[in-house]
Order: sequence, then C-alpha cells, then structure tokens
Amino acid sequence: MSKRNLLIVVVALLAAAASGYWAWERKQTAREHTAVLQLMSGASSVLLGDWPRTGDSAAQSAAQSAAAQRLDEDAATLRSLSTARVPALSEAVAAYLDTARELARRRATIAALEPRVRGGIEAFRAHMRNRGAADWTSEAARLKNRLEDDFREYQRAVDTHTHLSDGYAEEFERLAPLVPARQLVPLETVAVVRDRVAAQGDATKAEMEALRGMMAPRS
Repeated sequence: MSKRNLLIVVVALLAAAASGYWAWERKQTAREHTAVLQLMSGASSVLLGDWPRTGDSAAQSAAQSAAAQRLDEDAATLRSLSTARVPALSEAVAAYLDTARELARRRATIAALEPRVRGGIEAFRAHMRNRGAADWTSEAARLKNRLEDDFREYQRAVDTHTHLSDGYAEEFERLAPLVPARQLVPLETVAVVRDRVAAQGDATKAEMEALRGMMAPRS
C-alpha cells in the first residue's frame, strides 16, 4: 500500500472513530438529560396541587409530608446520577426539587396547625364566657399559651410558604431554557395557591387579633 493510500486509510479510521465518539457522547448526554428530567414529575405534582382543600386536615398533612419525603428521595437520586454533561440542568432541577419539597413541608405544617389554632380560639372564647369555672385564671393562661405557641408556628409556616412561592419565579427562569415548556408549572398556578394560603393565614391572624383584644385588660 502506498503512503498516500495508507494516509487515506488512517484519516478515514480517525474520522470514523471521532464520529463514533461524538455519537456516543450525544447518546450519553441525552441519557443524562432524560434521567434528570424524569425527576421533575414529583415536584411538579406538588406545585400543581389544588391546595389547600377542605376536608380531613390530618390526611392532607400526612399527604404533604409523604410528598416531601418522596422529594427528599428524588433529590438523593439526582445526587447519585452522573450529570457531568448536563450540569446546568442538574443544578436547576435540584433547586426545583428543593423548592417543592420545602413547600410541601410548610403545607403539612399548615394543614396540621390551622384546625388546632381555630380550635384553640374557640376553646378560649368558650372559657372567657365561663368565668365562674374553678381555676379559671390558670386555665385561661394555659389555653392562651398553647394557642400562642401553635399560632406562632402556623404563622411562620404561612410566611415561609409565601416566600418560597415567590422564589419559584427564579426556578422557572432557570429551567425555562432547559426543559420542554409542558414540564414547567406556570407561575400563575403557583401564585394562586400562594394567595389562597396567604388569605387563609390572614383570616386566622385576624381571628387571633380579635381574641387578643378580648384578652387585653379593661381600664
């Protein structure tokens, strides 16, 4: 074989090797991309959830806690994946999972505490109407302290839920160039739930403020 023909063969072999390598790289990149995208579904389910709902608060709290646990597992799965070829997508999805998980945790807290706070308000009002009861003062203090503790934790969860919901816009902007539009929960959907939770929190806060007015000493 002449040197010229040998050179042609070597060049052809190198071109075939390079083509094979880049085809393999594209396949690996597509595989990593798909694996990361598949982990978005649980977070999207939380963000799409019609919440808060009427009905069994304990069941709602348990469901949100379970959703948060699943998202913890999804986040661990994401960390275990090879994502060196899709770092921007991996980081954006990690933040997406984190936001949804923290929202689910706050919703679990809200669902558990909202009826407790309202029940505490009603119990204190009933106690105020029954001033002749034995140990009235000590029982009033006990009811008030427990109610204030529950409300403080409830209000913290509502405020954090609002903050996290507002922060979703940043996750949306990071992901929008990287994933199909159908896989992203619209900003408006998250805002609707944020506003419902905030409105519920405002109503409960107004009841607490009215109750504190009853507690205030009369001059």
